[in-house]
Amino acid sequence: EGNPLTENKIIYTYVKQAFLNAYIEAWKEQANETPQPVYLVIEEINRGNAAAIFGDLFRLLDRDSTGKSEYPITNVNIVERLNKDGFDAFTTEGVYIPNNLTIIATMNTSDQNVFTLDTAFKRRWEFEQVTNTFSTTDSNYNKKVPGTKLLWRDFVRVINEKITDPSRTGLSGEDKRIGKYFVK
Repeated sequence: EGNPLTENKIIYTYVKQAFLNAYIEAWKEQANETPQPVYLVIEEINRGNAAAIFGDLFRLLDRDSTGKSEYPITNVNIVERLNKDGFDAFTTEGVYIPNNLTIIATMNTSDQNVFTLDTAFKRRWEFEQVTNTFSTTDSNYNKKVPGTKLLWRDFVRVINEKITDPSRTGLSGEDKRIGKYFVK
């Protein structure tokens, strides 16, 4: 008598996202005589907690001399998803990043309100600093600091020299420099 009890459930399912899409594309390319490179680009990687985001995929970032992940993992969610999509051949050796899959990430080192990347995570990446070099083709090459006759490029150079001068604070301010597109 009365209404039967009903049960509300929240069900979590593994959803194929950017990494797995890139992973599958790289493996599809491996079937070709000359596999083309596949790139996964992560913008501002330090905006999230890298350890939580990567999880056990973290181990895959160590690459051997051929560029393949040195330490495959067994990730049940990834294996089940690949098998469901008909890619079971990719999981016979475990989950590993093939040598034609490259992960590129950007980070703004001067952001102070984001997660820091620990040394163990950082050592698995090659870092390349993007400098504030002005080119004559830059749209702001001849712009002036508002209300002055001072060129923006000269202002940036002088301020950044002061910021990076360790004799002023005893520390390097490399990650505190002003970027060339600071003024709009």
